[in-house]
Amino acid sequence: MSNLKQPVVYSSNLDIIDDRIFEYGQIWKIRDGLIKIPDADRLNMRDEHFCRCVIIIDNNEKNIDESFPIITVAPISHRVDCIREFDIELSKDDDQVQEDSIVRLSLSQPVLKKDLFVCEGLISEDARDSILEAILSKFGFNIEDM
Repeated sequence: MSNLKQPVVYSSNLDIIDDRIFEYGQIWKIRDGLIKIPDADRLNMRDEHFCRCVIIIDNNEKNIDESFPIITVAPISHRVDCIREFDIELSKDDDQVQEDSIVRLSLSQPVLKKDLFVCEGLISEDARDSILEAILSKFGFNIEDM
């Protein structure tokens, strides 16, 4: 399993240039070892897989800027029984996920665009709105007060 944790080492800044278009709310696959889940990792309770689905949570012009190699994602979990504050539910019927899942917004993190390897789809507009609302709430903003 240790080979799953070995990230690709790039030779230069040119190697991390990515001209693909990334959209807020897209579901992408990434090597699971590149995603940090501190509570499970530090307690050695994580079943690491080859890949994990994540949601693009950046919603700005840098998503399509090839000279900006980093994008923010939040991991998806199928463990809907472990939902916590700031997690957003996704439905297999509405959100192009294979099974009912949750977006773990508290685990949002930067990754290299280059490390995202398969686009699986796009979550619903309702789920995207819920993510934006939860992000604002996580940073202390109440959407009703705005």
